[in-house]
Amino acid sequence: MRSDLLSLLPLHITDTSSSENQMRQIEIGEIWSMEVEDLKLFNPKDNEPFSILIDIEIGIKGEIGKDDFRFTLANSLGVNHLIEHELKENLSSGISLNNFNIICIKGYSYVGLIELLCKRLKDIDTNGSWKFIASQINKLMYWEYEREERSRLK
Repeated sequence: MRSDLLSLLPLHITDTSSSENQMRQIEIGEIWSMEVEDLKLFNPKDNEPFSILIDIEIGIKGEIGKDDFRFTLANSLGVNHLIEHELKENLSSGISLNNFNIICIKGYSYVGLIELLCKRLKDIDTNGSWKFIASQINKLMYWEYEREERSRLK
């Protein structure tokens, strides 16, 4: 993937398992972090822990609207730091270390982030409702409507 094309969001990711007449493409819209002013310029040091919360808009190409998803991007030192912090702060209350939605990377680059997201989203089955598609993405990153969907199951 060429880095000069990465600034041209939205990106379209095709589900190659779909039949031709039902091929739908996942579309990545905006990507941002409230913790970093510009993800393209973010440059953490390799030997220091980092973890940042990233929000991403994802939808289906040609369909109206996108939903927000959120995940933590961290290097291995950052993951260790997050877990140590959670244990220190919450161990007395019986902590459960699930639902962190962490994507761990060796080193950060914006191009590498986009390539990784494309790789992960490429395997999503797009033959189904948006709820079906979003529930698959929700295994990788937190879907803004997850709690709402769970409450409807009661």
